[in-house]
Amino acid sequence: MVKRGAGFQLLSRRCRGAGSLRLDPVLFWRNKAKRLLPQQVVKLKTPLAQDTDRVCRPVRKQGRRHRGLRPFGDDAWLLQTVNRAEFVIAGFRNRDIRSYLPHPATSAKKCRRQAAAVGRQLAMLRAHGLIRRVPGRLLYHVTPKGRRLITALLSARAANIEQLTQMAA
Repeated sequence: MVKRGAGFQLLSRRCRGAGSLRLDPVLFWRNKAKRLLPQQVVKLKTPLAQDTDRVCRPVRKQGRRHRGLRPFGDDAWLLQTVNRAEFVIAGFRNRDIRSYLPHPATSAKKCRRQAAAVGRQLAMLRAHGLIRRVPGRLLYHVTPKGRRLITALLSARAANIEQLTQMAA
């Protein structure tokens, strides 16, 4: 039985065939947007170092070691790309992330290498719990924990010293 809140509605009670369900776009996007509402306002008072300490350390998941995140170094572009507004509702794929690489691939061999490299970086983000994979699809979404940490890290990266000293005083 399909729930109404999932974005589907029954056309009529009499006909129960495959064509009796239709996708209601208003309900569909409204339910998708419900995921975003709690993430818009962050009112937590925990220090940034406490939250990012676990993410910046290596972790083991399913017998594999994944390196720690480098938010102020190599992984800054990855965090900015994953945090883009266009990926909030629809999610993102490996191909979407590769389209924002600073140096796009010119040959098929380089394209395969870039796809593998981005796949490893997405696996690292998954191991740290910043993104999750949609079951049955090659699609990823940022988790609420990931949204909070990525936003905090990007804000800290963009803040200048004067702003930080005024907030600390």
